Amino acid sequence: MAERGAGYVESKPLLHLYHSYFESLVMDALPSILYRVLGKHAAFRFIAESTRKAAMEALKRVNRYLGVTGSLTLNETLSLQTQGYRNHSTSRSIGMVVQSFDKMVDKGDEFILETENCAYAELAARCPVTCAACVGLMAGILSSMGHNAYPIMHGSELRILCRSLAARNIDYVVYRDDVQLPRCRIIVKRIKC
Repeated sequence: MAERGAGYVESKPLLHLYHSYFESLVMDALPSILYRVLGKHAAFRFIAESTRKAAMEALKRVNRYLGVTGSLTLNETLSLQTQGYRNHSTSRSIGMVVQSFDKMVDKGDEFILETENCAYAELAARCPVTCAACVGLMAGILSSMGHNAYPIMHGSELRILCRSLAARNIDYVVYRDDVQLPRCRIIVKRIKC
């Protein structure tokens, strides 16, 4: 029994285990349950903010473990999201699905990350708040790199956010543009209130 279990200590099976757990919980189970219990807006808010905070904490711990200091520019951080060939070759080798984007468009105060094939399209088609996890994850990655980002459900929420005190500490909002699945378009927009 110990010999059979020894393989799980290796990094690839362990990474696959953690990723499968994350995907099952954050991309499937929680969105479905919270959508039914809380409704669309409250469920989105809860998932996006929880995922943002978790991503920030995870990246802080990884950077501390690796001894990484400093941060990347916004453009550098977002460009990493379009290097799918690196992410996917590693993830495929351990049987994982990782969302990456085919292209990034820099419009000055707005960045657009886009892909024709969302890795979570099937889950998102079943539950309208599944995308909150990706939006929150992106906001968490940006925030951990020193670009204070806040996840919102739609671009129209920016007006409401600008009226609140919370906008004073936020540099960017992150949201999923309303495009037909399996396409996915994430918008990162500088706040100008």
